[in-house]
Amino acid sequence: MPQFRYEAKDPQGNTISGLIGAEDNKTAVSLLHKKNLTIISLSQEKRKAFKAKRVKLDELVIFSRQLATMVDSGISLVQALSILSEQSESKALSATTVIIRGDIESGSSFYNALSKHPQVFSELYINMAKAGESSGKLDEILDRLATYLEKANSLQRKVRSSLVYPAVVISLALIITIV
Repeated sequence: MPQFRYEAKDPQGNTISGLIGAEDNKTAVSLLHKKNLTIISLSQEKRKAFKAKRVKLDELVIFSRQLATMVDSGISLVQALSILSEQSESKALSATTVIIRGDIESGSSFYNALSKHPQVFSELYINMAKAGESSGKLDEILDRLATYLEKANSLQRKVRSSLVYPAVVISLALIITIV
């Protein structure tokens, strides 16, 4: 879905800028008017050759934990995603977060927005988000997902480190045998 960058004024006169996903320019204008925004500028984002990379588990843990905390504290999902996209050190996660926020602003559910990014979010993550969204306990589910991802990451590190020693021993044995 094309993304449109906008600058608009809200009813209080504050200037707001952001991205919104829409099929075309007219739809974007209509969506912004429904939010009672007066459009100052609107332009379609150029399609970047955005090749989505896998996001490290550490980054996904931080993303999930921070999103859970913000949602739990009463910050809207769109605002939380906006904050996280600005704070993320990972360009891939930041770009994905901007797209997800745009999809949600366009009326898509959190689950549907996540499911468009299987290269970043696992099937388990997506389905757990769906369960959390439908039960109204998204903050709890995101916190549990963060805990699960931390444990999975820890296990991966332990497996990698336990494989290093045998690899070194076999390499040394081969070198000694050849020499």
